Amino acid sequence: MKIVLISCTKSKQNYACPARELYSKSDLFQKEYHFAKSFADKIYILSAKYGLVDENEILSPYNQTLCGASVQTKKDWARKVLKQMEETFDMDSDEFVFLAGRNYTEYLVSAIKSKYDAKVVLPLENVGSIGKQKQFLKQRNDENCREKI
Repeated sequence: MKIVLISCTKSKQNYACPARELYSKSDLFQKEYHFAKSFADKIYILSAKYGLVDENEILSPYNQTLCGASVQTKKDWARKVLKQMEETFDMDSDEFVFLAGRNYTEYLVSAIKSKYDAKVVLPLENVGSIGKQKQFLKQRNDENCREKI
């Protein structure tokens, strides 16, 4: 199964709603979500507050981020999310595509790779700035890209 994990965003709706809607105020999130829909079997959000969140889970707005968080906080968050992933996915056979920044991937991806034989893909890793990531995603979305990552 191909699982896409998208990081949460600072911009949020101001009411409780499904996670995919809560973060939809962010242009980057919208582009990532649209891109993910073209090939993902399942989409989850990486929330700084809740950890691993199903796209349909109802969340209330919150103000928490991993940006600027201490290394220990990021490591603790990554351990929490890895535990949630282990309870949700087949870690040795599912493929994980991360559409998330370094704050959300650095310790989580290394933990997955050190413990499992899972395929992990970071298509935005070397794209550059947020602006370049948006261009990359817009191009893929415009092409209705369904190629394998």
